[in-house]
Amino acid sequence: MPEDQKAHRSRQRPVSCRFCRSRKLRCSREAPCSNCVSRGVRCELQTPIRSSSKSRGASEPELLERIRKLEDVVKSQEARRNASIERQSDNSDIHLQQEHPSNSSPLIEHLDDDVAWLRSICNVQDFSDKTPSNKIVFRVCPIQQIIQGQQSYINQDPFPSSTRVEPLRCVWLPQYAEAKILLEKYLEDPDHVHHIAHSPSLPAVLDNIYECLS
Repeated sequence: MPEDQKAHRSRQRPVSCRFCRSRKLRCSREAPCSNCVSRGVRCELQTPIRSSSKSRGASEPELLERIRKLEDVVKSQEARRNASIERQSDNSDIHLQQEHPSNSSPLIEHLDDDVAWLRSICNVQDFSDKTPSNKIVFRVCPIQQIIQGQQSYINQDPFPSSTRVEPLRCVWLPQYAEAKILLEKYLEDPDHVHHIAHSPSLPAVLDNIYECLS
């Protein structure tokens, strides 16, 4: 047999298995080899790697074609996603435009009332009849009603001589018996956030306040 054919055939034979190479044993180069069979281990043969410039050259165009196809798929998916986002944005804008008149109409009416009120102030000579009052009144009610929430303004003018009715800021105080209980609690259980106060004179101050209210 010519030497070149022998060399070609020898290059085609499989190399030793992984186990024989690691133990430096003579491998029969079969699947499985005799050494792996006798020791009961898994035989892993490794075929020789052929380095052919022709095969690499033939696979490069195929790889480039696959990459180009993948890029086309990614671009088409991005285009569809952008189109879907634009449609959703357009639909949301149309929905907001349809809802805006109904939702904003109470606000527009309120603004119209404010504009009319300001215009009436500018058209009259006596500004005192239109400006809000800075008067404060004090009212007494059970503390439970204060907790539940009382109105901060009342539409009552305590001055009979006045010719106009205006909302007055109202400060609600608990009843006298409840106020005394709160004061006793305040004096008996002080803490670090309490203001400095003269304890002996506080009951007299409380009595004077409620006498003035009565």
